[in-house]
Amino acid sequence: MILRHRTVQDLVEVSHDLLAPDDNSCSRDCAVFAGSFGLDAVEEVCADQDLAVPACRCCSRTWWTSRWFNSSTRIFPTIDYWNSARVWPRRLGEDERDMVRSRHATWYLEVAERCARSLAGPDEAIAVKMLDRDFDNLRAAHLWSIEHSDIDTALRLVAGLREYSFRCMHAEITIWADAAIALTRGQCARSLSVAVGVAAYGRFVRGDLEGAIELGERAIAAADQLAIDGSGIADARSAMRGSIGRHRTRGPNGSIA
Repeated sequence: MILRHRTVQDLVEVSHDLLAPDDNSCSRDCAVFAGSFGLDAVEEVCADQDLAVPACRCCSRTWWTSRWFNSSTRIFPTIDYWNSARVWPRRLGEDERDMVRSRHATWYLEVAERCARSLAGPDEAIAVKMLDRDFDNLRAAHLWSIEHSDIDTALRLVAGLREYSFRCMHAEITIWADAAIALTRGQCARSLSVAVGVAAYGRFVRGDLEGAIELGERAIAAADQLAIDGSGIADARSAMRGSIGRHRTRGPNGSIA
């Protein structure tokens, strides 16, 4: 039997080896992406940015699928799995993989912060759609920042996604906040007050008002230390204390609104 006819993976491997060097490098680096991604991301993340987009357009004819190729691309699942499991570890050293993942995290941090600014203006709907599309990649960027103890990226990513988390009910981001805060080990880092505020909100929606107040006070302290306006956090803390007081007055059968 011909080698490429034995399994789908054999077919993909033989096809991959037939790619031109530029196409091969681009498709290999694209293993870093999770879910959909745009060509602008490829241009920033892939190793040779000058060749990335032309190479991606070439690979896309048979390897990738897209609804709107200029804005959203996804590698076919079988090829994505093979690329990540075989090509990525076999043809890139650990240092090279970390370099690509670092560029990936930097790019999606920029996406989060850019969309955060757009959420406050007339482009809100566009920003939400972009964050929805890129959420798997944002999660991958978060995981990389935690694995590599990159405190600044971890905190800024949570801060950038704060409003999106609240408006779209993405409670997962409050868990990211907990992980980012744990990295600081008591240090007062940039964006800490916002990240702690997001974690406090997570406690609140889970019904842990005592924990929410405790984190709210920590957020205010961090804001004071960094000379940031923490009045909104203080107001929320006051409201939660009132809720707890009413709950305790009503006894064990009381309810918290």
